[in-house]
Formats: sequence, C-alpha cells, structure tokens
Amino acid sequence: MQGWQRSKGAALELKLAQDLHIPVVYVEQPVDYIALNELFTAAPETLCFYNDCLVKFHKEGMDESLAENHAVLELTNRYLYTFGFEYTEIKKGELI
Repeated sequence: MQGWQRSKGAALELKLAQDLHIPVVYVEQPVDYIALNELFTAAPETLCFYNDCLVKFHKEGMDESLAENHAVLELTNRYLYTFGFEYTEIKKGELI
C-alpha cells in the first residue's frame, strides 16, 4: 500500500521479518526521491542494492547523473523480481 513506510504496523512487520531472516518482497516502486529516501530509511537493504548499482555503473564509465538514473531503474525493476531484496545484505559499517 502507498505510504506503508509511515505505518507503525508495517514497520513492526518489516522489522520482525528482517530479525527472523524472512524474505521480504517489495511490490510498491518508489516514485520520486522523497519516496526513495523513505524507502531507504524503512528498508536499508534497498539502499545497499541502489549503492551497488551505482558502483557498477560508475565502473562502466557512466557519469553521475546517468548512473543515478540507471540505478533508480534497476531498483524499480528489482520490485518486479519474485524474491525482492532477500539476497542483498547490509555490509558492516555501511552508512544508511
């Protein structure tokens, strides 16, 4: 549902799933940078995935703006992937 990031109940469910290592599938795609920031705060694994995409695109020689656009597209496409973000782990010491 739109705005799930601001729901106390949804936040509790997400935390419980993460604590129990239950795969979480995100089906609502971010629509703008405010929604992206809310998503990154509520589900840190999405920020890890986004950052990994940025690194990949920078290594391919893309400029910053194009790399960001492609990373958002990859993040959006990830929502359509059956297993969501379950294989993306937060790296120790990574800033969220």
